[in-house]
Parts: sequence; structure tokens; C-alpha cells
Amino acid sequence: MQAVFLIKSPLQYLNAMEACRAFSVRPEDSLVLIIADRKSSPQLLHLARHNRAWQAVTLLAEVPLLSFRDPLHSAGSSLLRNPAFFSLKLSRVASCLGKVDYLLIGDLANPLSRHFTHQLDCQTTVVLDDGTATLVRAAERVEGRLHRRLKRVKRLRLGLKRKVLGLQDKEIPALTFFTLYQDLQAGPNDLVEINDFSHLRQGMLSVAREKKIYFLGGPLVEAGFLSEVAYLELLQQVAVYYRSKQVVYIAHRREDPQRLEKIAGRTGWRTQLFDYPIEYQLAQVGPFPDQLASFFSSALETCQQIFGEQLRVCSFRMPQKVLAAMPAEKQQVLQCIYARMETMLPVIDLADRQP
Repeated sequence: MQAVFLIKSPLQYLNAMEACRAFSVRPEDSLVLIIADRKSSPQLLHLARHNRAWQAVTLLAEVPLLSFRDPLHSAGSSLLRNPAFFSLKLSRVASCLGKVDYLLIGDLANPLSRHFTHQLDCQTTVVLDDGTATLVRAAERVEGRLHRRLKRVKRLRLGLKRKVLGLQDKEIPALTFFTLYQDLQAGPNDLVEINDFSHLRQGMLSVAREKKIYFLGGPLVEAGFLSEVAYLELLQQVAVYYRSKQVVYIAHRREDPQRLEKIAGRTGWRTQLFDYPIEYQLAQVGPFPDQLASFFSSALETCQQIFGEQLRVCSFRMPQKVLAAMPAEKQQVLQCIYARMETMLPVIDLADRQP
């Protein structure tokens, strides 16, 4: 076994595919373990079916905890499918695999990722890009802020898992960040390997193109950035900006599906939910639009990196009065995101007025 991948999101899966080439890993000798929730699992499984490169792709929930046939582990319902047992399952997987060349994890903040790193006998641990979260984790390691502040309930849960389930989630001494962020600063024991998405680009020539604008939606209401009313009003302002253009609203997998009808009614746009993450959809499946836009999304930066001058990418900055209505920590996050995006792509200011 050359490599094991522990994947949580579709973006991490795309980076896993690129990492095989960068680290000379044979996909056919590699195992992919998926620990995604029900929102991310469908896209990940679509990707796995469309790209049959791996020796095996397995949902961690379906991995048996016991070596013999466990009557509790059935397809319909199982106590052992509960995420509480994932650390035990990862320990068992590690003991079965023996030594591997690489472990590639997609979520450094997840205690399960760190636990698996300490359980598995591997030469090199690689962190796959997960959007701007990668920048945050790298900065923490540079500054030595390795112990994150957690709410009391989470601290208690982690303490219980450490004592009862043997969770070992201490920080990893040395990592390699596989990232598109060329200015990423590494910690004292860490390395950086740049991802240029050369593998994903290979299918672009055969993809159909259409003269439309794709506007990427996001779970901004679900994440507490905006109320639904405020989000719809902002989208209506963008619709006014694009009033003479054909726009397709690309829904995020975490958005409330019932909101899509409201969005279509307020903007006049067609709405669509892709089976694949936008980077893979555009490069390998199509169709390829004239322009890609959003309020903010790590996909804007990724697509800018992948497609370069072949795709116009832009962001819409929310009006100051909308930002001011957000919780302080959300405002701070957005200020950092917009400041970074301004160095990479056009950022369009929406007027401080109702549409």
C-alpha cells in the first residue's frame, strides 16, 4: 500500500487526485477513506464513480469495527456506524494496513485526522488543501498556536473520547502542505508542495462551452453570515448588475433546497445543483461558462488558479451596512477574505442601497 487518503470534502478529493502525481503515488495502490457528512457524501461518491482510479473508496461509517461478522453492523442501521466509533475504526484500519509511504489528510483541525496520523505507520503526512482553512492552520503552526480554544461541551466530549475510546489527537510534529497558495508560510518542521492542478487541466479541451455566467451560491444563511432576507436582497442587486446577461445560480450542497425557488423568483436566474464540485465540473464535465462569480468562495481562488485567463473570475463585495449587521467574528473573517481576494481577482463593490 503506497498511500492512504482520509477525505472529508469534494475539494479535498480533487487535491487527492492531484497529489498522486505530485508525490508519485499510484492511485491503484491507494485506499481512500471518506468521513464526510450526508451533505458532502453524494458529491464525493459521484467523483469516485466518475474517476475510478483507486484500489478502494470506502465510507468510514461502513468499515466494520470488529474482525468477525458483527450483527450490529447492518446496512439499515448500526450502532457501530455512529461517528463516535470512528477513532476505533481508524485504529483498526491502521493496524491492518501496516507501513505505508504516505498518509494524506484533508482536515487538520479534525481530531480524527490527527488520531489516524498517530496510529498509522507512515513515512510522510500530507495536508490537502481545504480552502482558506489551510491558511489558518498553517498560520497557527507558524505561530505555535497548536492548541485551539474549544467550547466547554467540545472539550468534555474530546476528553471522554480520549479516556474511553483511546483518541490520540495531539498535534502532528511535521507535515507537508500540498496547496495552491504559493505564499503559504510553513511551520519550523513543515514543508510546502505547490499544487498546480496539472492533472485536472488535461480534460479541458474536450469540454463544451456556453455564453453564460455562473454565480456560485453558498451556505451563508446556514453559517450565520446573513439572514435569508438579506441574502435574497444581495442576490437581487447582483441580478441588476447582470441584467442583460444569462446567469445560472449554482447551488451549494449545504444550501436549503427550498430557498432556490425564492432565488429564481427574485433574480430571474435558472438554478442548478451540480453532481461534482465546480472545479471538476468545469474542467472535466462541462459546460464551461464565460464568467464565474460569487460573494466569496474558496472555489473562486481555486478556479482562478486552474483556469487562468481562460475564465473570468470575480467577487462581489457586500455593502458595508450589510457587513456591519453581522457578528463581529464574521465581519473579521470576511475582511480577511476580501483583502486576500483583491490581490488575486476583481472585487466588485455593490452599492450601499436596496435593489
